[in-house]
Amino acid sequence: KYLLPSFGKELIENVFKKDTIATWYNTFIADETISVKRKNKVITRFKDVLAYAYRHLYVDAPTYQICDVVLKHLRENVIQMKEKDIWTRDEYERFIDAIPSDSIWYPFFILFGELGCRIGEIQGLQWKNFDAEKKHIFICQQVVEATGEGHWVIETPKTSSSIRYNRLTDDTTTLLTELKTIMHAREDDFMFGGKAPKSRHAIRDAMYKYADKAGVHRITPHGIRHSNASWLVETVETMEDVKVISNRLGHSSTQMTLDTYSHVLNSRESA
Repeated sequence: KYLLPSFGKELIENVFKKDTIATWYNTFIADETISVKRKNKVITRFKDVLAYAYRHLYVDAPTYQICDVVLKHLRENVIQMKEKDIWTRDEYERFIDAIPSDSIWYPFFILFGELGCRIGEIQGLQWKNFDAEKKHIFICQQVVEATGEGHWVIETPKTSSSIRYNRLTDDTTTLLTELKTIMHAREDDFMFGGKAPKSRHAIRDAMYKYADKAGVHRITPHGIRHSNASWLVETVETMEDVKVISNRLGHSSTQMTLDTYSHVLNSRESA
């Protein structure tokens, strides 16, 4: 009833492709005449068939893993990430262009957009975490702001996977190297703030100011992380790609990455 109209009697190797399943899935879940309960039962059966195909070598492991993630069960009353919560690459570039190149916010948001890190992680970056020769940033701590203006502490990330090296582009490496020289920064100085890190309040105000100037909708600082992750997930072709993205974001597993951003895969394939 639900599968045959879309797939007919095609051979299994033609059915079990990410784009084919994603197209079916998006059409199926958009059908308002079918209850969530019924949709989940159908999705469960489809996943059972997919698992059978994998066990009997009709499909390879990467295909099985990607398709299995695309077939997400639905939950009622769950708020999914919306377009207003993130920026496209074009919107982000317009935002960057609105920031004066001699402002400290210019390298800050260049780096923030490139790393896609958590806001506490970019607040906690010190110059000793930057290696210009190897072109990487060592993310190993975060700023946690306590109650009260100007109160903050440095903590290690919650999970070991959040401690990571992220590679930088040549342009960003050059930009940070020049900034360090101009600031006469010491290794223990915070990259953005000096003796104390930039506050979340200041970061948010700067984002809103330059978003308005650029004519793009406002998002939260955490929205930059979501934006970066969405751009990366859009390039996914294999599970190895997902692993690289997961490591860069500091996720505890590739499953977490796919669970969080599977809607990007789905929307890309249904476009």
